[in-house]
Amino acid sequence: MLELIKEILSELVSLPHRGSTTQKEREAAEIIERRLREFGYTTRVEPFLSPRTYSWEVIAFAMLVSGGLLLSLTRPAMGAILSVLGLWSFVRHFDGRDTILGKLIRKKTSQNIVGEPKNGDKQKIVYLMAHYDTTRASHLFHPLMVKNFRQSFLISATIIFISPLVAFSGLWFGKIFIYKTVVWGMAIYVSVQILFLIHRELFHKYVNGANDNGSGVTAMLALAQYFSDHVLENTVVKIVATGCEEVGLYGARTFVRRFGDDLASENTYVLNFDNVGKGDLYYCVGEGMLGFHHYDSQLVTMAEYLSFGEFSDVKPLRYTLAQFDSLILTHENIKTITFISLDDQKRIPNWHWYSDTIENIEWSSIRKAVDFGIAMIQQIDRSG
Repeated sequence: MLELIKEILSELVSLPHRGSTTQKEREAAEIIERRLREFGYTTRVEPFLSPRTYSWEVIAFAMLVSGGLLLSLTRPAMGAILSVLGLWSFVRHFDGRDTILGKLIRKKTSQNIVGEPKNGDKQKIVYLMAHYDTTRASHLFHPLMVKNFRQSFLISATIIFISPLVAFSGLWFGKIFIYKTVVWGMAIYVSVQILFLIHRELFHKYVNGANDNGSGVTAMLALAQYFSDHVLENTVVKIVATGCEEVGLYGARTFVRRFGDDLASENTYVLNFDNVGKGDLYYCVGEGMLGFHHYDSQLVTMAEYLSFGEFSDVKPLRYTLAQFDSLILTHENIKTITFISLDDQKRIPNWHWYSDTIENIEWSSIRKAVDFGIAMIQQIDRSG
């Protein structure tokens, strides 16, 4: 198993990157599709349209907020309206939902790869999910700054949430010096975040993505191979490798839109693997950068049960740092859970930075995720 894990990840990271909607992402999809066929799966390519980056959408609603605040110094009502539009887009975006601004951004073609075994229909279905695209680096993810990522996000979120009220308050306090100082301070903070995003698009390159998420894809494919050889009595194991997770979960959105009715079945489960290449393995009980979305209680209970046995070092985690593909599934009450590995500070090692290479992978971490995945799927198969 370990040799297969090394072989799969080495092939994926032989590409310099797998940037969303790029030719390299398509080449990675071809690698995944070929591997699945080698393991005896029939494959299907599911194309969809996605932006190449999330930056321009975030920049657009951040400019609405910043512009609304500054406009409130002379036209408070109009400034409040712009701030509300920015706030609405912010909440929608970080809850994994469409925004009007997102619909206006030019999109290109990406694809999901769906794999199905040839062992026929069974009572239960388990989808193994992992995204295979990579992202650009950013100074926000520089090793010296990334430790403050959550705090920075919460400050931005607080400013954006109160911006409509502050802007509208200009009707009464617009001429007061302290009000102007507060407005300018808030607008400057948001504008600095805009400059970071512009700098990202102009000067930073795509990362190699060995951990994020070559490791998750590797675990998914290793599990696909295992259950091709060890056919379950009651459960069929299917695969979905998603594109464009890094730019707004577009692959997962497409997956749910096209398979939603089947996924909502009582006997269908989705296990998501993301960043399992270094550190200690966790099973997430839910996620949410703003509002918290709980994962399926049955799957969480199964993971908890396993953690009392041979997997006593696998712990639960409330994940609030970023978004997983599984966020989209929670909106439709689809049974899902995500597995991730984190360092001693509960951070993703080498997250969205140039050091995310195969030299910094811990092979035992991916093997642990595979072993835990095997145990989870076997539990599902045995459950009533």
